[in-house]
Amino acid sequence: MSEQVTEQPAAQKQVQPKDININLTLNLDQVNMVLTALDEVPHKFSRGVIDSIREQAIKQVPQG
Repeated sequence: MSEQVTEQPAAQKQVQPKDININLTLNLDQVNMVLTALDEVPHKFSRGVIDSIREQAIKQVPQG
């Protein structure tokens, strides 16, 4: 049995998961819990996510 391959038109590019942004609402304790959990994962996998969360959080948490 052979499978048919259907090409998508160029205008209908498939969206890659890395191109989709998700907005979440977490309180500060929850964010810290996520960061603590990510710190348990080898940094070669988690460093980019940790840096992104911290960068976004710093802009939102009042300094003082």
